[in-house]
Amino acid sequence: MMKKELKKKLESMCDEIGTAAAAEKIDEMVGRISTEFDRKVSEGKSELDAYRELLADVEKIKAMLESLPETDEEAEKKERERNAKKTNALLDTIETCMWLLTPVVYLAVSFLFGHWHMTWLMFLSSAIGSVLFDMLRKYNKGIPFDKVMHQEFSGVLWLGIVIVYFLYSFTFSGWTWAYSWLIFPLGAVIEVIRAGLWRMRGN
Repeated sequence: MMKKELKKKLESMCDEIGTAAAAEKIDEMVGRISTEFDRKVSEGKSELDAYRELLADVEKIKAMLESLPETDEEAEKKERERNAKKTNALLDTIETCMWLLTPVVYLAVSFLFGHWHMTWLMFLSSAIGSVLFDMLRKYNKGIPFDKVMHQEFSGVLWLGIVIVYFLYSFTFSGWTWAYSWLIFPLGAVIEVIRAGLWRMRGN
């Protein structure tokens, strides 16, 4: 049991380091640690004591593997991952600020200028912003832009339709309500056409 735990730690450590050189060395290291573990147990040590003693060797192995040189491809991959994390952190911060400011702006504009029946649409606008931020995160992960658009298009489309519907209807009021609802079947047509074009591309 303890030997299996040591093996898991070594394999996990190799995955964490993530270099080709580390992957090449791991089998050799696992074999050496397993042999050393069996030797200590055969000398009369308990499995727990052998495990504890060999943990120090595991840390030394980790330091050695981390010192192995990376290939240019591995270095570029790690740099991309670091940049992606920074970008995601920035997007998360901006989105959080957007949602914190939305009710503040909503109340300020509503109290100053009225039109409460329309200003609540700011929340739908912020929802569109969240969808756009999600699109940027997916693209930042390496998902092709056209696939990102395919996955998120519907959300942006229908939120936009609701905003246009209320803005147009409240702005012109009166008879407009009798016809403005037609934007919803129009949106359905756009969605069907978009899905059809996507299938025609063979995706």
